Amino acid sequence: MLYILDAYNIICKLKKRHSWGDLRRGFLRFLHRHPISWSKKNRIIVVFDGQRNPDIIFKFPSFEIVFSGNDTADKKIEKILARMRPSAGIVVSDDREVAFYARKAGVSSLKVDEFISLMRKEDSETVSEDKDGLGKEDVEEINEELYRLWVKRGS
Repeated sequence: MLYILDAYNIICKLKKRHSWGDLRRGFLRFLHRHPISWSKKNRIIVVFDGQRNPDIIFKFPSFEIVFSGNDTADKKIEKILARMRPSAGIVVSDDREVAFYARKAGVSSLKVDEFISLMRKEDSETVSEDKDGLGKEDVEEINEELYRLWVKRGS
């Protein structure tokens, strides 16, 4: 499943008394650690308004971070949607214009509150990271590899 996230829309809902940089990094860390990022079946594109920030790009390999450059994030999302096939993903934004683009492209859209609720629900229903910071899929992959190695040696 492809998720396209209107980043500042989501961050504005979560904003408390932190700087924008702290909120942005916190949101990206949360997303990186969340089970939605662990699945190899999911692809996540996080769209920020403004110019590229090279400090962020390489710190979060589990999803793609896109900056809108001279366009708005809404316009950037519209361009991404124009290249998608219908029903190929979900767009998360509270902007009516973005929801309109999604409908026009045949793609589902979620309001930010709906997405946050789903994320929290999914987070509480899954196994959290173990003490080494490994996700559930990482642990399963390592266990499978170790099993293959042990079975090979024992045969």
